[in-house]
Amino acid sequence: MDRDEPPVAWLLNSTDPSIRYFTLVELLDESTGSAEVRKAREKIPEGPRFRALLDGQRGSDELPRRASSKGNLKFSAQRGGFGVHPYQKWTGAHWRLVSLVELGLPSGHRRGIAAAEQVLRWLWGESHRMSIKRTNGLTRRCASQEGNALAVCSRLGLADDERVVDLQSRSLNGSGRTGDGIATRGRRQTIPRSMRA
Repeated sequence: MDRDEPPVAWLLNSTDPSIRYFTLVELLDESTGSAEVRKAREKIPEGPRFRALLDGQRGSDELPRRASSKGNLKFSAQRGGFGVHPYQKWTGAHWRLVSLVELGLPSGHRRGIAAAEQVLRWLWGESHRMSIKRTNGLTRRCASQEGNALAVCSRLGLADDERVVDLQSRSLNGSGRTGDGIATRGRRQTIPRSMRA
């Protein structure tokens, strides 16, 4: 594609930095190390859709302290969250983070990390972990919950966090709880480099 083609020029002139960034990288194959691409990526958090997805976040001006897997904070009051359960459709931290990743959420983004902390507290919580059912030795669960959390945390630069590593292991093992049987018949995988920050 050529920058002078009307559709490409229109995309490059977008007021949304995510559109400009992905046009440069995905359509024009610009190097992610080029000054123009780095500048576009740095502006992504200033975009209107990005800001709207973070609107209403609780206590997002600081990184939250880590909560144990048995944290007693109600989801509506947790720092980093949005006043609702993390998995509440479209308004909870889980779904907002999925959309933010699609918009180019940068690694280390403080408010993204704060929201991811709430999602990890939920996924590590006893209530969530005990709700995972097994039938005939196989785990029955919605893999998007853990899978999306793994993708988000990897994008944020949290792939090596012990909770994320354990979450990956439990997901690949077909297990919601440490120590459950292995449904993948012993296969081990790692988070692909392309999913890391």
